[in-house]
Amino acid sequence: MNRTGVKFATPVRAARLATGQAMILADAGRTSDAHAVLLRNAAQNRSSGLRSNLAHSLLSLASLELRMGVRGQVRERVAESLTLDNGPHNQTIAVEILVRSGSIDRAKAILGAFENRPLRLHKMATARMESEIASAEGRHAEALAYAREAAREDQEAGGKSYLARTLLEMGFRREALTEFVAVHRQKVHQFRRAFPEPAGYWRDAMENALRIAESEGDALRTQVRKYLTESAI
Repeated sequence: MNRTGVKFATPVRAARLATGQAMILADAGRTSDAHAVLLRNAAQNRSSGLRSNLAHSLLSLASLELRMGVRGQVRERVAESLTLDNGPHNQTIAVEILVRSGSIDRAKAILGAFENRPLRLHKMATARMESEIASAEGRHAEALAYAREAAREDQEAGGKSYLARTLLEMGFRREALTEFVAVHRQKVHQFRRAFPEPAGYWRDAMENALRIAESEGDALRTQVRKYLTESAI
């Protein structure tokens, strides 16, 4: 606290504020601005020795870079992130990013080495990673079964983006739409988590919901647009 009584943000609080800012920017479609915030946040986390925060920043950067079509450092960011924090959440997000970037063998290696303890978090992580890999390999029915299993074990409130995407791949468009809207509805609760889903997840959910609604008729399109507009941060 300075002499005026104003509190300075601690490094941990500053990191969380930056994460929230990146989430809001990405959700608004300002991907490049969100990326710039995360780059600064990663540098600050590195200099402050905040290993878990840095790990999260690196995964968020990798996820946004995939969205931006800039893949040069994606695998390196994921690899470094896992040296800093190899917990179930980080490994799950890492596998998802690697699968989306085409690094299926590396994703399989992470799953193969994962310590699947008899805990709900570990069961959810295993099923979610299995789903991502099965989907990438065209085993869509298996992917959906794993995604539903992960959702049953997932103790986080709200919709599940991994389930929504798998439902969409299988052609269950209305169920996928419901799940994508639920993901978007719960985005504000991510701010309460120490390590939320990477920035851009809620934008993806919104865009997927709108794409489905556009093809399902005027009434549904209007309803979904109205909800998404009213729930915007």
